[in-house]
Amino acid sequence: MGRFLKPYEVEVEGGDDRDHSINTGSIAEQTHGLFAAGLSSGTIQFFDPRARSRVGILSPGKTSEGEITALQYHSNGLELAVGNSSGVVKIFDLRSPRPLLEKEQGYGLPIRKVVFLETSNVENQILTADKKIIKIWDRRSGDQFTSIEPSKDMNDVEVVPRSGYILTAQESSRMGIWHVPQIGTSKLTDSFFW
Repeated sequence: MGRFLKPYEVEVEGGDDRDHSINTGSIAEQTHGLFAAGLSSGTIQFFDPRARSRVGILSPGKTSEGEITALQYHSNGLELAVGNSSGVVKIFDLRSPRPLLEKEQGYGLPIRKVVFLETSNVENQILTADKKIIKIWDRRSGDQFTSIEPSKDMNDVEVVPRSGYILTAQESSRMGIWHVPQIGTSKLTDSFFW
């Protein structure tokens, strides 16, 4: 239409003087389209892109638990994985304010990435990462499947869909590349990454 749309504006409840800047976000693209904004105040605000206004708020814990640092919707649009600055990951069903599961990453460092692993090989696994370790665990039971602990601190993690490859941007001149065949079968050759 050749014009700017109304921006999303975080709404602050009366008398709340905490910082409410947006740290991270996620959109349920395949389903309802809600935008979830993870705030430095430790809450999540949900926005409907059609109305460009807030439609809900989730306070996943005590304010002492820290900022929201990572968010990811499941493809069903009903589950949301939330990571915070205290190294805790919670999985919510959007229809309930109580988490389905809560896991500590182990180092007490901010969660940098949460990814639902959805392939024909795995259905209920989730990847979580802070700067020291990547963990893959069952999102229903909380049982750990495996972990990857690079020798250098990580800045970001990406999962190549359906391939089993996990890529990391690290405090190093080289990327970290791991292949976990149980989460995807790769038809790529190693030369693909070079």
